[in-house]
Amino acid sequence: MTLEKVNIIRHMRIINHITQETIANYLYYTRIEYNRKERKNEYNLYIYLKLAILYNVNISYLLGISNKAEPLTRNEKDNIINLYNIKENEVINVNNNDINYI
Repeated sequence: MTLEKVNIIRHMRIINHITQETIANYLYYTRIEYNRKERKNEYNLYIYLKLAILYNVNISYLLGISNKAEPLTRNEKDNIINLYNIKENEVINVNNNDINYI
C-alpha cells in the first residue's frame, strides 16, 4: 500500500475558503486547468511562489519539506516579488476569508 502525498496547497485553499476559480484567476489559469493541477498535485515554481505570497507561508511548507507553516518575512516576500517579476498589483493577501489586492 502506498501513501498518497498530502496536497498542502489544496488544504490551504480550503481552510482559507477560497474557490478554485478565484485561485485560477489569480494564477492566470482557467478553473479547469487549475482543477487538473490540484487533482494531480502537480504545481510549477511560479504557482508555489505566488501561493506562498498569497497564504503568507514559507515555500518549504507548501512543498511538504517542513511541517511548520511559518510566515514569510518581508524580505523573503520582497525577494520573491522582485526576482520573479511578480507585479505588485498581482500580490494578494487572504484576510478574514477574503482576497484583497494590495
